[in-house]
Amino acid sequence: IFCLKMKFNETRNQTQFNYDSFCSWDYVSVVCIVLAILTILLHCFGIWLLVKTKHKIKEHIEIISLSFNLICFGVSAIVHVTLLTELPNYESVAAICAHANLIPFYSGMILLTLQRFFAIWLHLRYESSWVFLKRTHRVVVSWLVGGMILVLHMLFASGVIKSVAWLFYLVSVLPQIGFFSTIIIFVFTYTYIYTKYRQSTQTTRNSMYKNRKSKLFTPVFICGSFFFFGTVPHFVDPFHREKYLFYVWFLLDGISNFFVYIFMNKKIMKFCKKLFGRRKRNTLHASRDITHIPD
Repeated sequence: IFCLKMKFNETRNQTQFNYDSFCSWDYVSVVCIVLAILTILLHCFGIWLLVKTKHKIKEHIEIISLSFNLICFGVSAIVHVTLLTELPNYESVAAICAHANLIPFYSGMILLTLQRFFAIWLHLRYESSWVFLKRTHRVVVSWLVGGMILVLHMLFASGVIKSVAWLFYLVSVLPQIGFFSTIIIFVFTYTYIYTKYRQSTQTTRNSMYKNRKSKLFTPVFICGSFFFFGTVPHFVDPFHREKYLFYVWFLLDGISNFFVYIFMNKKIMKFCKKLFGRRKRNTLHASRDITHIPD
């Protein structure tokens, strides 16, 4: 952001930038920044839960994957809101920067959906790790994804995509493509999870997974939020529409991620009850059975 300000200082005569509205922060931008910070804190709390419990659930929901999504969503959210607020000239530089930040958002949402699918379904069905690879291999994969996103950002900054006509057209329709593709992937993935969950609860006799309807809260919550917040923002001002679509979703994902940690394992649930709940006094009750009383 600082580099963009310096760039505008150099080319202010060419861009005709309005310096009076340069720092005009509205309430929507402030709320989005607060939501982004709360989501980052929520994901950090999930990482702290995984480390504190010291359970094998760390193999199912990887801390590396969670940290990558935290950085991808949190940093992109704050940068995206700041760019849309600080750069009122939405038709030129701000549009390019906004679309550049939409790339990690939609790619991260798709990756997070696949990760959530393996974490929930394989954990319910087979009680095994979501990827049968070593931890070092998973770290390499996360770094490769981060490197691809970094290369895309560099291409946007250098102006290569803007010079190519078909790439620039693809970028101009990227929000619509990402919106519909993400909804399709979410609906099919969580529908498949729901059917497999019903099959596993009907076939297994394990008390840990039986009659645990609270786990269905996560897929229903995410799918419902996508349909709800995908239609409501269309009645909002177009300048604020991107912010609503962009940041309310990953806030809901952070909340649902939190519920996954709580409901996926009894040990974490007991730890949270002990941490936030009131401790009950252990009182010894007199036995009502009088058959053992000697004559």
